[in-house]
Amino acid sequence: MVVVRAIAPSSSVGSTGRSSSGCSSRSCSPHGGSSSRSSSCGWSHASCSHSADLKQLSCRVERQHVQLNQLSEESAALRDCLQAAGLLRTEAFLAQLHRRRFDTARGSHLSQGDNFSLALTDILRVDELVAIVARFSGLAVVGSMRCATRDLLSKRELRSDLPGAGLGVGLGLGTVFAFGGHDGEGALACAERYDPASGVWEEVPPMVGRRSATTGAAFAGRIFVTGGTDGAEETLSSVEAFDTATGSWSALQPMQRRRSDAASVVANGFLYVIGGSDGARPLRSAERLDPFVASADWELLPRMSERRQQTAAAVVAGEVYACGGFNGAHALRSCERFNVDAGSWAALPPMQERRFGAAACAATGCVFVLAGFNGATLLDACERFDPSVAAWDALPDISQKRIGAVACTVAGEVYIFEGRTRQRVLVSGERLDIARRRWEAVRPMLHPRVGAAAAVVAPILEEIVDCRQASGTGI
Repeated sequence: MVVVRAIAPSSSVGSTGRSSSGCSSRSCSPHGGSSSRSSSCGWSHASCSHSADLKQLSCRVERQHVQLNQLSEESAALRDCLQAAGLLRTEAFLAQLHRRRFDTARGSHLSQGDNFSLALTDILRVDELVAIVARFSGLAVVGSMRCATRDLLSKRELRSDLPGAGLGVGLGLGTVFAFGGHDGEGALACAERYDPASGVWEEVPPMVGRRSATTGAAFAGRIFVTGGTDGAEETLSSVEAFDTATGSWSALQPMQRRRSDAASVVANGFLYVIGGSDGARPLRSAERLDPFVASADWELLPRMSERRQQTAAAVVAGEVYACGGFNGAHALRSCERFNVDAGSWAALPPMQERRFGAAACAATGCVFVLAGFNGATLLDACERFDPSVAAWDALPDISQKRIGAVACTVAGEVYIFEGRTRQRVLVSGERLDIARRRWEAVRPMLHPRVGAAAAVVAPILEEIVDCRQASGTGI
């Protein structure tokens, strides 16, 4: 009630000198007026001042919020324009953004004058620290670290200390396996694996039977090799699985269709086999199997829009992509995508180049399609599809034109192996550094192969295994 009296307006000025504001110089003076009147006037000034300050602050915050929204919209529009013009790549932008944020966060924890220049790469040079990180954070984290730096590539001695370190399982970098194929004289049963950390190929147990024009995909430490042709050129429906933990082979349920020159991938725990040839004509059909249910049968899927022999396939975000192929008359540019939840195929923008016998894999959320044959000439041209913008863009050409190769992604880098030219079957391989947009040669395979099955096995979370599948087609 005292405050109310102090701020109540007055209609006149009395003999005490009180103005219409309800506050006299005398009552506000520290030497005059009653203590209650002086106190109430002080509260009035403080309340008015505080209210004005809050209102100004609120207006300022609102203006800054509007400005931030405008800057965010302008930044997004500028980024879109730069990407559309080919002047900015998403992965390079995000990498630079991560570096700036990391530097800012690191700086906030340093005192003025500190000279702390250690980086993750410095820590990973100390074997003891890597071992501790590996044991306490798990293989998935080490796999992510290995994707971020090459300094962890040489830590091979840690494999025996980690769970799941069976045949072909490293510290998350991944191991490439190749099975069967044709060496120019006949179908092969032999198999080999490649360790990108050391650049060494070595033999692994061979398949039960010979297979060329076959295809492979991996999931949860097992590699599934499907279809193809045997040494007598019979088209196969049989399937066998290689357990990388034990180095042993086992038979799975045969497919419903005989298929050679097909493509295979794993999506959401199912093994998909797409297109191919039944020995008489290219196929539009595809089928899938749950490989971890012993009694499961292959399930035929809705047919694709086109027949696709020697198509290239990959998985991005749980969806299956089929790109190009041969329809019995000519090479295809068309592509389609299978939505595993809806159970249907949808058309996609066509590739820049007609091609069949190409290799494909997934990396950085995109589908990479490499080399192949356009119906007239062998290709060294490569391209990728970005689902976020539904567009294809060209990649650097590989150094060796080839058909019937296999492709895979290891530690964020794209690899292509084997295949053939018009003159010979190849053992060579190349690796694409996506950030630098540059191909470089890698160690050649032990055996020349074309139309082999290939897959990558890495100890990473199963939720992202689909992004690491190797897939390829034979001829």
